[in-house]
Amino acid sequence: MIDWANISRLCREALARPPKDRSAFLDGACVGDVELRRLLRSLLEPAADSDPFDWFMSGLGQLLDDLKSDDDIESDGSTRERDPSERGRREAPLRASPFSVLKADTLADLLSAMQYHECGPGECLIQQGDQAEFLLLILSGQACASVRDSPGDRPPVGEFGPGDIVGEMSLLTNEPRTADVVAQTAMRFLKLSAADFHLLAGRHPDLPLVLTEVVTERLGHGRYDGLGGKDVHGYQIVQCVGRGGMGVVYEARQAGSDRKVALKMMNHRLIYQLSALRRFQREAAILETLDHPSIARLYECFPAYRTEFLAMEFCEGKTLSQLIASRGPLLEDLVRPMLGQLAGALRYVHGRGIVHRDLKPSNIVLTGQGSIKLLDFGIVTVEMDSDLWVTWKTSSRPVGMIGTPRYMAPELFSRRVADRRADFYGLACVAFEALSGRSLIEATDVFEIMREHANFVLPPREAIGNVSEDLYAVLAAGLEHDPEKRVLDLDRLAAWAAPINLGE
Repeated sequence: MIDWANISRLCREALARPPKDRSAFLDGACVGDVELRRLLRSLLEPAADSDPFDWFMSGLGQLLDDLKSDDDIESDGSTRERDPSERGRREAPLRASPFSVLKADTLADLLSAMQYHECGPGECLIQQGDQAEFLLLILSGQACASVRDSPGDRPPVGEFGPGDIVGEMSLLTNEPRTADVVAQTAMRFLKLSAADFHLLAGRHPDLPLVLTEVVTERLGHGRYDGLGGKDVHGYQIVQCVGRGGMGVVYEARQAGSDRKVALKMMNHRLIYQLSALRRFQREAAILETLDHPSIARLYECFPAYRTEFLAMEFCEGKTLSQLIASRGPLLEDLVRPMLGQLAGALRYVHGRGIVHRDLKPSNIVLTGQGSIKLLDFGIVTVEMDSDLWVTWKTSSRPVGMIGTPRYMAPELFSRRVADRRADFYGLACVAFEALSGRSLIEATDVFEIMREHANFVLPPREAIGNVSEDLYAVLAAGLEHDPEKRVLDLDRLAAWAAPINLGE
């Protein structure tokens, strides 16, 4: 059996030396043990043209070869040789491990710091409530994660097999374990201690980045996830209700009251991107200044789980995109009061020099009380002649093209500074989609989307539900390609505002 502890010790001692001295050190440490020297060389001295993970696997493969399962033992006690194709099947899950994208030097340090362990079925690998002292890389076997005191019909939080990383969220966020992880079968795994992780993370920035990707993929993908049932800054999380590029949204209840809130959590993959963090914080700063019945209110913002959260008004109802998907084209009698409320919200934010920049059906909620709520101020900007411009200009850095291409005004594709006319275009896109039941732009490739925007011609009234002349005039004015000709009277549109009757 390979002495993994000795390999780990020798790797550590070698890595502590300058690269030019490592070979001589290993030669002296491995006198008379050719196999040990070969294994250490495979871990610490990759060929210049080798693939980093192939190199990693060449070292780990030595360990796998030595870990004989019961199926490898013949009746006479001898050990049969594994077929090369079987070796490939054993290594395949590990090649799909998130660690496969790490740099070569990170893999070397990581493998040298991990300790090999085995356990039997029923053994607890991680206990809910414990502090994060390690993470695991599963080599073989299966494990299951569950939350204590959860309803009997609640499915497992997670199921893990070869190649999976377990325990990374607590390690990354420095929060207590959120679930028990129990072995379902006999298991073999590598363990990385918290102390070694933080040491490696300081030396290799790609390691924590990989783990943030793992955390991001595990949060918000199911009705129950790693934060399900947890208390976050005084908010009890109920379930995930949405997931997008910038964050995950949870339904939660404020402790000590019955107030339901929407907790918007910034994706962990963005916590090392300064521009993304600034956008998230700017959204909070903008929302703090807004108080309008058609805009979701912000209660507070706070850091937790090594990311940022916004606690916001929970808007119950359907998004406009969901309503269109279920009903198809909407009647003008429903669209007019909705546009009136939306125009009132835009008039309010434009009056403060703010441009939403991301008007689309999925950002508009129609509540059961007949009102709308405008959501997602994550990519707002301010107009150059507003009181906010000086502060905004000094606290923001220029960014590339930003927004949802299908709903972006044509001038934004050339990275021009957005003003309220970009929101006029977005409002008209929303109105067209509600009335016609289809998106103004149907292409998926960004260059095709740009071409369709540039060549769009508004169909005749009869092709859009035979809408009234004044509503058709709103579409025509709002969808003008030239922003200089794109003029909407929001005061007149806001006069259409009325409770929206969705019927059944």
